[in-house]
Parts: sequence; C-alpha cells; structure tokens
Amino acid sequence: MKSKLIQIPYTLAIIKPHLALQPNKVAEVYKDIDENHFKVFYEERRTLTKQEVLNLFYVHRYANYYEEIEQAMMTADSIVMLITNRVEFLKSDDPAAPEDVKLATPSERWKELIGDKDPAVAKENGQLRGKYGKDVI
Repeated sequence: MKSKLIQIPYTLAIIKPHLALQPNKVAEVYKDIDENHFKVFYEERRTLTKQEVLNLFYVHRYANYYEEIEQAMMTADSIVMLITNRVEFLKSDDPAAPEDVKLATPSERWKELIGDKDPAVAKENGQLRGKYGKDVI
C-alpha cells in the first residue's frame, strides 16, 4: 500500500516568554487564534536554545537589539505553535457576492493578524502585537 503525503499549509507562531507565563493572556491569544479561523496543528511549550533563536530571528542578527531578543527568548518557556487555516473558505458577508471567500495562506494571514513589530503601530491597527506586545523586542 502506497501512502500519500498531504501538504498542509502552515506557519510558525510563538507566544513569547513574557506572555507565556500569564495563563489568562495565553487563553486570550488562543481565543484570538480561533476567532480568526486558525487551528493549532501542533504546539510545544519550551525554552528556546541560542541556535533556535538565531534561526528564528536570523534577519535581525546584526541589529543593535539582537542580544536583547536572544536574552528575552531564552529566559523562560515560549509556546511554539504550528498553525493552519481552520477552513479553506469563509462565507461572504456581501449579498452581491454569492461566492465564498478563499482564505490566504496561514503565513500571510498570521503576518497581517500580528501586525507591525512596533506594538504602538500594531495597536492603532487593532493587531495582536498591539494587544499583547510590550516593546519591539
């Protein structure tokens, strides 16, 4: 019997240590994930290693704030998740458009939902970093 691999589009989402230590806030994040039609496909609570932080924040490795990111991410557990779209299509709210709306990839949608790296900017746009972020780090 030949097995088939099923490709499931996903993206990586991380609840950083400052938030992962607050159970009520974590519950709110999971609620936001669900309300935005994402599904947590896999999750793990763990403290990241130096190499993992480098892999995740590679584009920032020469930035003057990289050491702060590294220290913050290695201080305590983060919640690392693989998230997928819970559904492929959503019912259109527009009566003139009877077609269902196909969702973008999880990666595109997650970037839009979390928002700008600056929590102040993200807050203006109603995005998750504005709601939960404490600083650019």
